[in-house]
Amino acid sequence: MPATNIWIDFSGDNSYRGRCGKSRVEADGVVFDFRHSIRAPTSTTVHSGQFPELYFELVDENSIKKSKLRIEYKEQVKDMKDWNKKVAGHQATITEQAERITELQSGIDKVCNALTECAERATNSELKNRELTKENERMKTELQDYRR
Repeated sequence: MPATNIWIDFSGDNSYRGRCGKSRVEADGVVFDFRHSIRAPTSTTVHSGQFPELYFELVDENSIKKSKLRIEYKEQVKDMKDWNKKVAGHQATITEQAERITELQSGIDKVCNALTECAERATNSELKNRELTKENERMKTELQDYRR
């Protein structure tokens, strides 16, 4: 069977990456040689970042045989478990920080309300003081007029 080059372009979110990949794998008489591609926009290489499974189908005139090539990475499984632990830890931290932000916002709201109330009281006191000053001046004027 002649050699065939296949280039796979993944799109979407980032995924887990394997380590300790093999440059050559054989399954059901088919040899897969993995090589680094200069078209790879990421740091994927033969030894790091390969996909963990490749399904292929052998077709000849007499029969169709389905085969599965499974490349297992013990390190990849461990890395995924470690990654999941890290993500869970970060999610817990984010939840704690969100709760703390809510508490702080509540405190800020209370302080703002208290300041608003104080400002209203100060304004009312100032108005009352002006009224009393005017009343005092009016009474002084009346007293002076009365004395004359």
